[in-house]
Amino acid sequence: MRKITKYTWNEIKDMPDEILTISFIENVKFSAKEMEMLYRGYASADMDDYFHIYFDNMRLYIHNNWNGDCLYIVYFLYKHGLFHISKIDINQKYIQVNNDYIVIIQSIINKYLLNGLNARD
Repeated sequence: MRKITKYTWNEIKDMPDEILTISFIENVKFSAKEMEMLYRGYASADMDDYFHIYFDNMRLYIHNNWNGDCLYIVYFLYKHGLFHISKIDINQKYIQVNNDYIVIIQSIINKYLLNGLNARD
């Protein structure tokens, strides 16, 4: 399978300056095999898929498929043989009250990257 990059799409937008950053270390961990799957990314096939996802420089970028907005940037660090999420930048345009963004990110990662839906040929 090919690796998905920022340049896989035409309409990708950078994260705006107005963000919320959530910092936490060692709460969410990934093995090297799981990180390999995240590294491949996810290319949406049609408008029914909500996300474009790519990995670059120890960061996972999650974009809205419909308008190219950057929704989340997930930062990873390597420690004690595992990869940990160290922080998440969230586009303020998409912030919702009382959301558990850790659960949201884990759900996106599990559905689109770890369950075999990654990097379509």
